[in-house]
Amino acid sequence: MIAKHFDFGYDREQLENSESSYVRVAIQDSTDDWESVDELVNSLNDSGYWNVKVAKPWNSPLEVTRIIAQKGDMQAAQEVQKSLGFGEVFVESTGYLRSDVTIQLGKDWLSIQDESQN
Repeated sequence: MIAKHFDFGYDREQLENSESSYVRVAIQDSTDDWESVDELVNSLNDSGYWNVKVAKPWNSPLEVTRIIAQKGDMQAAQEVQKSLGFGEVFVESTGYLRSDVTIQLGKDWLSIQDESQN
């Protein structure tokens, strides 16, 4: 704890990145593409997010992925966005409320996947 707050004895960036494994991330799919959801889970795992749950799908299609900071945890949501490289961050109490961050997956993820495969 002292290292985290006073930069003593540890690389601060490494310490902050290691905390990603404690962030509870929920995914709500709006794309109807389960392979894309699996790819997102893999991408999150590769970034150190291991506490990932696929929740009930979002009720309407989204063009842009929404990254929801549950309970006002804007920093956690911004870190998820930074790891993924896409999506818009919101502070709301929508989505899967038992998570720290809810990703409501939009069609932009499908476009990103298409570009990376070509």
